[in-house]
Amino acid sequence: SIKNIFEVARECDRAIVFFDEFDAVGGRRSESEDYAKRIVNELLQQMDGMGKNDNILVLAATNEPWAIDPALRRPGRFKKLVFIPPPDLDARKAIFDIYMKKLPLEDDLDSGYLAEITNGLSGADISAICTDAAEIPLKEALDGKGQRKISKSDYDIAIGNRRSSIIPWIRMAVSQVKKSGEDDIFSELVKLGEVY
Repeated sequence: SIKNIFEVARECDRAIVFFDEFDAVGGRRSESEDYAKRIVNELLQQMDGMGKNDNILVLAATNEPWAIDPALRRPGRFKKLVFIPPPDLDARKAIFDIYMKKLPLEDDLDSGYLAEITNGLSGADISAICTDAAEIPLKEALDGKGQRKISKSDYDIAIGNRRSSIIPWIRMAVSQVKKSGEDDIFSELVKLGEVY
């Protein structure tokens, strides 16, 4: 239970309490079933006075921050809302570098080039592109065409077949934020919606 989680945290010298998919436990009470309202109320009770416990850090992640009960977003509970945007050019290059590190690549492959042509893609999209590109020469080898390294054209094919997983989310998110009337709170997301 929520109460048990916080009791264990309070017994520690230092603790981090992390909630993933926080909208599932901290959703708006006005839109929730009775059991979900009880969970939010318990969270509110446990988080009240957390400032006195400097040894506990409470973090939460969600893809739907507008769905979190506003009482949980007030000062004294979650102090800061941090928006993590899609990876920029440098981040995409770094992500490609990570996934390409152990792959047998042709010399002409450049992660900078791949980063430039993948604006609007997530880290998960880039991971999938690397997997898809690696499967092309593997499939050819299994079909008896001989072994070869992964080429730029394999990546071009993989990128051409991959659609962004985050652009549809951004469009839906902006729509939800506007519907909630909290454009000012989620202004970074609204501005991102103007780009995509």
